[in-house]
Amino acid sequence: MDTYFEEGLVSFRAPKGKISSALPAFYNPDKKFDRDLTIEILNEFSKNKKELVLCDLLSATGIRALRFSSEVKNVKEVYAFEKNPVSFKYILGNILRNKKKLKAKIFVQRSDANKALYETGKMFDYIDIDPFGSPNPFLCSALEHIKTKDGLLGITATDSAALAGTYPSATMRKYQSLVFKMPYYRETGLRILIKKIIQAGAEKETALTPVFAYSRFDYYRTYFLTDSGAGRCDRLLEQCRYFLYNKKTMKTEITEKPKQKAGCVLIGPLFTGKLWDDRFIAGKTKMAETIRQESKIDVPYYAHIPSLYKGKGKSMPSFEKIMNEYRKKGKKVSRTHFDPEGLRISL
Repeated sequence: MDTYFEEGLVSFRAPKGKISSALPAFYNPDKKFDRDLTIEILNEFSKNKKELVLCDLLSATGIRALRFSSEVKNVKEVYAFEKNPVSFKYILGNILRNKKKLKAKIFVQRSDANKALYETGKMFDYIDIDPFGSPNPFLCSALEHIKTKDGLLGITATDSAALAGTYPSATMRKYQSLVFKMPYYRETGLRILIKKIIQAGAEKETALTPVFAYSRFDYYRTYFLTDSGAGRCDRLLEQCRYFLYNKKTMKTEITEKPKQKAGCVLIGPLFTGKLWDDRFIAGKTKMAETIRQESKIDVPYYAHIPSLYKGKGKSMPSFEKIMNEYRKKGKKVSRTHFDPEGLRISL
């Protein structure tokens, strides 16, 4: 059954039903949060730029493309690719429905996403990759068609079970990293994903610097600014290291090379650098406010507080009291968006 929706400045028609790949054409209302955030980040990115060319690589019913055209500043063209014939018809209908609101022309192509990129021959200022599962099948073609200097990539992964350690063999197969589901697994999964994408860029001597990354529900999303040069790639690769996690003490050691240590589990390689650029921490949501605070603490993992008290024979104090105790010791401490039971604490 179809339903009319409104989001941002546009209205559109999409199937209504349980969110799954079985829908005849896909639209997920819960991801309005992410689309709102994308618009804010793109409007920051578009400052002092002209005639941007944007790509909605896996367009589904076309909502991102519509919002790019109607809400992002300084946009010249938007490209929307979708191989599902039913979804393709929804995109065309939704463009017609919003034609008076669109500031930039939307070019629609019914095709495999990778094939469509090559056929356009375009170099894009921004490419959005939001697939079911891993983004891996789209990285090569996207990197061939994103501007290598001051371009922006927005990449989602929904295979969080593999990234976070539920299926370590899948993590190794897809992302070439060792993983173990420890208390701060949500952040570990995101950092493994970022490592994989940085490596893919380095193969083409395109440096991909994370500027905004987050975990939400069962997926990860990261935005990368592009730059060219082997040296820049090398500096990012140098930040892809390993964790030695002690299961008894729950302490983490960062090591440049893989090694064994009694009582410890080796995790990685994974990106250990900064996840956030202040310029792109957008919006006034609770998540944005939390990220503003945790971004000030340069530690690539958080502490899951209940785990620290488990089996200790004493009750856990309030988070406010725990945070005050750390501050009395001279530590920086903040809540983390990754986990409501976590704290990011300076070393």
